[in-house]
This record gives sequence, structure tokens and C-alpha cells, in this order.
Amino acid sequence: MVKLLVEELLKQKKAELDLQLVAGKEGLNRKITSWEVHRLGLALSGEADILPPGQLQILDREELDYLKKLDIKGKATVLSGIFSKGIPCFIVTSNFAPPKEFIKMAQKAKIPVFRTSISISTFVNRLSPFLEDRLTLTKSVQGVMVEVYGLGILILGVTGIGKSECALELIDRGHRLIAGEVVEIKQRRSNILIGFAKEPIRYYLEVQGLGIIDVEKLFGASAVRNSAKIDLVIRLEEWDKTKEYELLGFDQKYTTILEVNVPELVIPIRPGRNIASIIEVAAMNQRLRREGYSAISELDKEIIKITQRKREKK
Repeated sequence: MVKLLVEELLKQKKAELDLQLVAGKEGLNRKITSWEVHRLGLALSGEADILPPGQLQILDREELDYLKKLDIKGKATVLSGIFSKGIPCFIVTSNFAPPKEFIKMAQKAKIPVFRTSISISTFVNRLSPFLEDRLTLTKSVQGVMVEVYGLGILILGVTGIGKSECALELIDRGHRLIAGEVVEIKQRRSNILIGFAKEPIRYYLEVQGLGIIDVEKLFGASAVRNSAKIDLVIRLEEWDKTKEYELLGFDQKYTTILEVNVPELVIPIRPGRNIASIIEVAAMNQRLRREGYSAISELDKEIIKITQRKREKK
């Protein structure tokens, strides 16, 4: 599990987010484990069980107004339930002042409370990308990633199989390079995988016989892109006569990356096969699949119709 100390958040974003620590200094070593930013909201009505541990909580006017309406006993009951849920820290936005009881309980529970002058909407917009970047799962794979007809395609295979050469031909046909040689993968919200390349090797390809080439310099800025969603994984491998390869395409195969299932195709390499063309068709076919169209299913329907007509004529 990826973690971020509250202390790190304070050090890195104090100026940008105008964070002022008002209580719970002893709890700065608490860990934030969720990139989602949550408002206390419903939890104040006694539904503290909805609060996931490791997720920082925000209070704004609505939450503070609700707390003011509670008597001392009711306030203590509600806050006790909230403070027992493993919350790493609280942030009060719009320069509002949290109730004294809240501060006292936070101090006792050693949970940091911050105050910021920034409005809640602006604060969330600034904080969310930082947390998402720091707390999402990441992985590096050896491969090449290209964008073909709007789909992000991750090309994998052993060294020397022709990944770079295939990507080069696709780029020459007007498609775009996302990452050459090493692809960084990050899991975003809703189980979306984003592929990108880190500097300084971002847009370089190693082509056998040519050496290392700079795709952006050779083909221009329109031939590259910073990042893209991984829509399809294509695995290149040497043709194996003893292996049965997909001929009809009835079932969509998947591979798992960072706990996310991604459609996968295995393409065998042998002389005479134009892999770049096959990948282009694979991209177009994948788009049709997402729209609910399957060529083999349509063909199967046509065959059934023809068979039924022949039976009716007899």
C-alpha cells in the first residue's frame, strides 16, 4: 500500500495550500493512504462508519454550522465516533475556525488539524492531483507504448522481437509514440491505467541497425504524446508451431496490470506478417468491441440465418 505522511504533505504543500497547523502536532507521522478527498458531511449525523481509514477529511461552513447546533454531549458523541476511524488529519477550509471541543479532542487523539484560507473547491482542486500522483499504484515495464486511432496500446515482448521497429512504422503512418523502451504505468481512479515515460528517455527508440533515435526530433511534436490510457496490450512473440493461436476471436483475453484487467492480444511473429498493419486493425477492432460489435458473432448470426433459410426451403 502506498502511503504519505501528513508531515510530508505539510512540507511539500504548506505554501501552495496555505496550511496552518492548529492542533495535533504529535500526529504528523500519521499516514494518508487514500488519494480521495472527503468532506465529513453525513458522518456528522452519526454515520461515522462510512469514513474509510487513511483518508483525510475536510470541514467547511456546512460541517461547522452543524456542529454548532449540537449540545456538548451530542457533539462529544459524534466527534468520538469520527476520531476513532483512523483519520490521518482534518483540514478546515475558507479560514473558518473549528470549535474548541473539536480542537481539544483532536489534540487528545493526536490527529493533526489544519486551517487554510483557501475555499473548499479551490483547495480540493489543488490537493487532489497531488494526492492522486503520490498515492496511486505504479509499475515500470519494458516495452513500447503508442497511440493508434485514439487507443493507447502497450506493446510487450522479449528483447529483439521488434517492438521498436513496429512502433517506428506506426509513427511513420501518423500514429503517436507515448513511451519508448520503458513504460511507466500508474493506476488512476476507476481502475484506469495511464502509461507514460519518464525523462530523459521519454521519446527515444532503440532500433537495431540504427541505434538510438529521437522520435520527437525526427517526426515532430505531433508524433509524440505525454501520456495515454492503456486500452489494449499487444504481446509479440516468436511463432511457435506447437502452440495454438486465436483464429476466430470469440473470447476477449485479458492480462492483469496493477490489479486492473486490460484486453490483451498475442501476435506471433514470422516472415511476411506486417505487424504494424495488424496492430492498426487490432486497434480498430477493439474500438468496435467496446461498442458491442463482434465480427465473429455477426458472422455466426449470418451462418445461422442461412442455415435456417435452407431448412425452410426443404
